[in-house]
Amino acid sequence: MKIYGNKPPDATEATGSRKAVRTSKDTNTGTGRAASDMVNISDRGRAIEDIKGTIATLPETRDEKVAAVSGAINDGTYEVSPENIASKMLQEAM
Repeated sequence: MKIYGNKPPDATEATGSRKAVRTSKDTNTGTGRAASDMVNISDRGRAIEDIKGTIATLPETRDEKVAAVSGAINDGTYEVSPENIASKMLQEAM
């Protein structure tokens, strides 16, 4: 059996009500200008933003460390410690 023409009701039809949408004209205070919002940022928020700015200025890599490791590799004096690698692997696994 096929049924044609029956579709599920719209959400507004099911509840039987519609709410009016407020426009920007509705939010006026009567002075001819729109109402304004005010935001206050706490001292802690300002401190966090200052720290973020400081971190953003730091370099991605430490050039002196990269130069030291590159020099050791080029000289053939760079040594890999299997114990350090194993301990780091175990720490990450736990």
